[in-house]
Amino acid sequence: MEYILMYKIIAFVFFVALSFFMYKQSRTNIKTDTFGIVIILNGPSAAGKSSLQKSIQRLAAVPYLAIGIDNFFNDLFPDEHGTLGVKADADFGNDLRCVTIENNIVSLHVGQSGQKIIKGMHAAIAGYAKAGNNVVVDYIMYEQAWIKDLLKQLQGCPVYLIGVTVPLDILQAREQARSTSPIGHAASHYYSVHEGNNYDLWIDNSQGTPDDGARKILDFIQQNPK
Repeated sequence: MEYILMYKIIAFVFFVALSFFMYKQSRTNIKTDTFGIVIILNGPSAAGKSSLQKSIQRLAAVPYLAIGIDNFFNDLFPDEHGTLGVKADADFGNDLRCVTIENNIVSLHVGQSGQKIIKGMHAAIAGYAKAGNNVVVDYIMYEQAWIKDLLKQLQGCPVYLIGVTVPLDILQAREQARSTSPIGHAASHYYSVHEGNNYDLWIDNSQGTPDDGARKILDFIQQNPK
């Protein structure tokens, strides 16, 4: 009887130890291959990032969710709140985002409310990716701190940072034709949007079609797995 009791005690202790070990493994050893791929298309307004997004979704062998900065600023609010407008003064403390024009110089501002939206957008992108979804993001880095925060949120995920560029004169022509944002908006961040970024790949979106750019991105990801 004593041997049977001892055997049961040893078996119970072993079971508890094994259960604890498996629990710790499940908490600490999260494999990155369970996370989705994140493609960040960063570039100025009117650079054709949304067209690239659609081509990537259509041509990729696996599904990609499309998330963009305009989804959060424009699509979640009534027009009077979400639309990017022009202000005559610099009192933009609580605004989502706006532009001011002074001496023919267009400047873009993101107020406190807009900064909170950006924080939430980054958390949403990371949430989708860490749940196993592939995500392609239409992004405009208005401030350098933004991309740092996004990459921090995406730690552990395979991330591909793509710089999307178009000559300024082409951007300005597109901006006038589209009439979806104030004239001068694209020029206001044309250079700063790429400042300090270490891109995996550059796409000149004035060359070829969106499908050409999407194939280049998808081929790069296939050849350079993370």
